[in-house]
Amino acid sequence: MIHTGETLRIGVKFPKKACRECQFRHLCTRSATEPREITLRPKEEHLAIVKRRKQQTNKRWLKQYNQRAGVEGTISQGVRGAGFAHAAVM
Repeated sequence: MIHTGETLRIGVKFPKKACRECQFRHLCTRSATEPREITLRPKEEHLAIVKRRKQQTNKRWLKQYNQRAGVEGTISQGVRGAGFAHAAVM
């Protein structure tokens, strides 16, 4: 079990011998020496992530995201370049 903040994760590490002898190893891991490792989330969290990722493929979401990314980029430039991080907000 892995605790990351408030969320519980399950870490799975396959035995070296099982990975070394597997004919599908090249499809599982890029490591030449270490076995496959995966992290599993609770089912509800996994399903929520899958749902959000599916929503992120439609044009409406992409348009909204692009607007937000533009605003965040502008704010970032102001903070880094012009020192707005400590400016008074009115």
